[in-house]
Amino acid sequence: MTVRFHKQNKIALYALIMTLCFSFNNISYCQSISTTQGKDFWVMFLNNNDTATSLSLIAAGNKNTIITVENPNLNWSTTVNLSSDGHVIIPISLKMCNSKLVNKIGNCGLHVTSTENISLYASNFKSYTYDITTILPTIKLKSYYISQDYPSLLPGAELGVLAIMDSTFIKIGDFDSVLLMGGQTYQIQSVSSTGTYSGTAVISNNKPFAMFQGHKCAVIPDGYQACDHLYEQSIPVDYWGREFVVTPVPNSVRKGKGDVVRITSSQDNCIVKRNGKRKTTLKKGETYEYIIHYGEAEFIETTEPATTCLYFSGCEHGGDPGDPASVIVPPVEQGVPYVTFDAYNTSVTKYHYVNIVTNTDNVKGMTIDGKDISQEFKKVNSAHSYATISVTPGTHTIENCNGNFIAFFYGLGLYESYAYTAGMGLKDLSSGQPENIEFEVNGQVFEMVCLGSGSFIMGATPEQGIDLRLNERPTHEVKLSSFCIGKYEVTQSLYKAVMGKNPSLFQGDNLPVENVSWIDCLNFITKLNDMLRDQLGNRKFALPSEAQWEFAAR
Repeated sequence: MTVRFHKQNKIALYALIMTLCFSFNNISYCQSISTTQGKDFWVMFLNNNDTATSLSLIAAGNKNTIITVENPNLNWSTTVNLSSDGHVIIPISLKMCNSKLVNKIGNCGLHVTSTENISLYASNFKSYTYDITTILPTIKLKSYYISQDYPSLLPGAELGVLAIMDSTFIKIGDFDSVLLMGGQTYQIQSVSSTGTYSGTAVISNNKPFAMFQGHKCAVIPDGYQACDHLYEQSIPVDYWGREFVVTPVPNSVRKGKGDVVRITSSQDNCIVKRNGKRKTTLKKGETYEYIIHYGEAEFIETTEPATTCLYFSGCEHGGDPGDPASVIVPPVEQGVPYVTFDAYNTSVTKYHYVNIVTNTDNVKGMTIDGKDISQEFKKVNSAHSYATISVTPGTHTIENCNGNFIAFFYGLGLYESYAYTAGMGLKDLSSGQPENIEFEVNGQVFEMVCLGSGSFIMGATPEQGIDLRLNERPTHEVKLSSFCIGKYEVTQSLYKAVMGKNPSLFQGDNLPVENVSWIDCLNFITKLNDMLRDQLGNRKFALPSEAQWEFAAR
């Protein structure tokens, strides 16, 4: 953004040619923007044990939204309205999304779009064989996955893939390979006892696709009744992390022998620690399993990227209420500052909880539906704390004004349970560098480049030669926390989308806006923060400091 001044302020003119910026108090904002909420999704269902299952999509959001669901290959679509701070259930006919189709290519992919950001869940319901999964936005899908499921004594481990682009070739380990067109699906299912696809690498010809994992009806642990359907959308390996806090069901609700935790590594020589104690070393695709007792949270560390899943045990092992269900435990590195989720309910679920993990230093900033819940947290270790919050069915918003958190929701009833991720980021952790962020305001997209924390020597450095000023001395080290800065100067099209006018003398949508004052800049930023407040949480746009500007330029 160029700021016009009078002649006496000419020096300030060059110092204030700038873009937008975020500062994050040592937290990369990329972690809090790339979430499971979005406007575009693809969904497929897996085969449930009962032939009379009821399929549905559940959407939650905090704005009035128009949602469209279509099967593009069957020329079917439906549109529904989502009210502000509410949820909507969209029934899906088996004819439009045949979850029973196994070992055959099907036209079973559903495409979901919305006018505002939503959280989307897919539900495969039949009393006593039921599970729900969180659906990832299309933009976050990748071309490489590693599966994890539970190797139950009953046959029926499942793995499904969904192409979102034509001519997508997918290799499912040594089990199968398939060529799919956009919207087509392919599901495989084990037919042997203790059959499993855990550790199977699934990769495409560099085209993003969606993958789903689970079980037709698993008993957990082996030998304990009863069985239940497991259903999860797989997380791309790029989003796997190295730190996890596994939080169990309250021991006041389930009083049995505990639930099952499974950790799968993406690389060889992966050391796994529980509460600081080394437990095993995993090969690529290998899984470590153990029982976690109710009421006892644990901190998991892995030396390589890994995925961790919590499997609720059957009622004979865990006790009533409850039955088998699965949920992916979000890595600590994938925290978010804000999320709206739906606490789903059925006729048999009596208890509904959300488990929340945050840094111990950030506990005082935690709220749910605007209510302070900081007193509910317990320490896992000096760095991490968790809380188990009982919630009523319906839409809820979790926020942390001091930092990030992760969360998952679950419901428990007589021979029934289901669980799904409520708050998780989808930051690419594979490179170890923050990823860029895109925002959209009134149809205009702009990109922020995220920079990790670091330091540099600021002032009259040697490469300037004689081109320096006295006030640039002495040189000094500057340390900066993570922040994001606009990839380009604020364009005229972006300024107009926010302010409703374009004051520039040299007109052009993609040219930097000019002929604006300092007050105009501040007004622009204030309005932009207001327009995007639902995406920002407690973060704010600001003008970059001189140090941030120079650090980014270097």
